[in-house]
Amino acid sequence: MVYAQSNYQDLNDKIDSLKIVSENGSDDQKVIAYTNLMYLLSYHDVKQSIEYGEMASTLADKIGVDTLKIYVHRIASETYVDWGQNIEALEHAQIALDVSKKIDHQEVYVILNNIGDIYLGLNDYEMAYKSFQKSLQLSRGVNDEGMEAIVMFNIGRVYKVQANYPMALEYINSSKTLSKSIDDIDGIAYSDHELGLISQLKGDSDKAIDYLLSAIALADSLRLYQLSAQSMVRIACVYREQKDYLNSLENYHQSLKESERIKDNMGVSEAYLGLGALQLEMNAIESASESLFKGLGYAQNVSAKKLEYQFYEQLSNLFEKKARPIKALDYYKKFKMMSDSVFNKDVNIQVALMETQFETEKKDKEIAQLNENKALQNALLERKNSQNSILFVGLTFLLAMVIVVIFIGINRRKANDMLRQQKKEIELKNKELNKLNRVKDKFFSIISHDLKSPFQSLSGVLELMSMNALSDKEVKKLFKDLKVKFDGTNALLENLLEWARMQMKETKFAPSDVELHTTVEEELTIVKNSKPKDIEFQNNVQEIALAHADMNMLKVVIRNLINNAVKFTKKNGSIEVISEDLGDFVCVSVKDDGVGISHENQQKIFNEEESITTLGTELESGTGLGLNLCKEFVELHGGKIWVESEEGKGSVFKFTLKKAS
Repeated sequence: MVYAQSNYQDLNDKIDSLKIVSENGSDDQKVIAYTNLMYLLSYHDVKQSIEYGEMASTLADKIGVDTLKIYVHRIASETYVDWGQNIEALEHAQIALDVSKKIDHQEVYVILNNIGDIYLGLNDYEMAYKSFQKSLQLSRGVNDEGMEAIVMFNIGRVYKVQANYPMALEYINSSKTLSKSIDDIDGIAYSDHELGLISQLKGDSDKAIDYLLSAIALADSLRLYQLSAQSMVRIACVYREQKDYLNSLENYHQSLKESERIKDNMGVSEAYLGLGALQLEMNAIESASESLFKGLGYAQNVSAKKLEYQFYEQLSNLFEKKARPIKALDYYKKFKMMSDSVFNKDVNIQVALMETQFETEKKDKEIAQLNENKALQNALLERKNSQNSILFVGLTFLLAMVIVVIFIGINRRKANDMLRQQKKEIELKNKELNKLNRVKDKFFSIISHDLKSPFQSLSGVLELMSMNALSDKEVKKLFKDLKVKFDGTNALLENLLEWARMQMKETKFAPSDVELHTTVEEELTIVKNSKPKDIEFQNNVQEIALAHADMNMLKVVIRNLINNAVKFTKKNGSIEVISEDLGDFVCVSVKDDGVGISHENQQKIFNEEESITTLGTELESGTGLGLNLCKEFVELHGGKIWVESEEGKGSVFKFTLKKAS
């Protein structure tokens, strides 16, 4: 059993004792000793902790004892979580889970709880919730009330980070009640700590302090000194919010003293960060400088990147107060660089997780297809064996053979029909899988390229503004440019959501009789208000023209065609919307006098496989998504869409709809 990380009174004696076992014990004893050393040293000597973890894993693989493998990788995952290295933690936890499932080990629900904790650290709340719920179900199945209390506590944490405080309180209070019933004082202490955090987030300072003081009292009685120090930091934060600087200082110093005593370098760093920020707020500049630089050293020592960039931000504020702008700017750049790096790493992790989940689903479908093929082969083999038996009997009984041959012919036709049907189903599934792959590729392409640009522009402008590097005239011009970018991004998001619903077959089609003139006028009014390029707009749709169409889809089509015309029309140009009676159908045309489209590109413009994007007359970008969406919506109505254009002379996009009966 691993030693409690919070009990530091005889920590050095335990480490020395484990080192003796690791040198002189049996292989099984060495694996356990290496693993416990990894865990005990995780807050004090990261490099040595990693070395012991690698030794434990190597030796466990060598002796091949599954229970030891589970133990090593489970503790490794918990250790990497403490370091904030969630991807590495997830790899170890998955190995432990796979081995546990293979031997039907009782720790499956413990590992599932660990995996939920990892996903929570990765901000993947859906996967965290699913893992915790599986763990809760299994722990209840074996009546492990201690584990049940832990998992309910963790589900409450999921609700807390999603700001669903009523559900968070319900689960954590249930966990606390269960802990009381089984006399689990540790569980009560951690519950009180978490209830204090939620009360602080809800703005109930008095209740937050009461819960946190209760957590400290219980933690001290159990020698859970790390929890005690963390609760002191939170109390200091509450007092700081209330501008009660004296009590805030006292609690920061108490937390710092406790963390230093138990050699919790992460806790020391967090205490110095809060203390330095408080001293800066109190204008105790020299004290703040000493606290922040000391804390930064601890953060770098334990590779706590998120803490490190917070220190850079406070140091930038410090040197700004010292009237040293160059030094302040230098630390601000470090803050921005590291915070962006951490943010990008989190985004990349989320994308990697999404792709991993997508690949897993793809593999599951491939396995299912292979199983179907195997079933078909077995059916064919059984049929062949049946035929051989019948032929053997037929050599003896001629009359019976004739009857059997007829029977076989009937079965063969049925089998062939079944094979043809299954082949069609397999081809259809392959087609759907390929379509999903295209959906995924386009989705990630749009997210990683088209949605990133406006946010980078905004970040750059805000950084320049924070340094007072822009005149009022420059600010107005940049905000005008940003508005254009964000309007484009908003249109892209609307198209992306409509397109995603269409691909997932979640779009509801509800046609009704629609007045085309009024619908076109509404969409033109929205565009006119932004006065793009001083373009003249004309609505020449017949007022008596009625179409049978889904109003929402029709607006998406008209809006995209008008925006597309604006994109390729020059300043002071004109755009005209026209209708034409075609008997049972009505044709709507969006005409512009813009740059036109080459004959070659006209062939590709509505092709999903070869869709192209071209910069507009003022370098407006696009994804080709809007026109593809128009095509899908028009064809869903039973209509057609096409383009007539000549380079340099403008374009006319036309589509047909059924007339109202």
